Amino acid sequence: MNLRVRVSRDVFEKLEKIRLNMGNFERCGLLFGKIEEEQIEVIDLVEIRNVKESSSEFELDPLQSLKAFETAEKEDMEVIGVWHTHPIWIAYPSSRDKRGMENYPGVWIIISKNDIRAYYGDERGFSEVRMDTMEPLQ
Repeated sequence: MNLRVRVSRDVFEKLEKIRLNMGNFERCGLLFGKIEEEQIEVIDLVEIRNVKESSSEFELDPLQSLKAFETAEKEDMEVIGVWHTHPIWIAYPSSRDKRGMENYPGVWIIISKNDIRAYYGDERGFSEVRMDTMEPLQ
């Protein structure tokens, strides 16, 4: 698979800000964008409350998630994945993350104190995918 994830500069700056201000609990949210063949474009992200309030797992607040899906639809974007932090671990999928990827396929961006990495996961497994920053649209 030659899947490639491209993030806008704005999204990359938001991810970096999250990395620098991680906190003690996992932070999480959804990714908005478009999927075209083997290229995925992340245009925006939204933070969703982690109802678990845990340093080692997350669960997206259902009501906030529903509102995010409605916003994406209004703005002609797709919810293409999730992002979350690993405040006490590396930017690599945990066993819970791997199960999550099976149930909610798509792009998963994981942020640790030292790194930001993208993965694509589905019922067949997961793999790390290249993540690039794209120039803003004119």
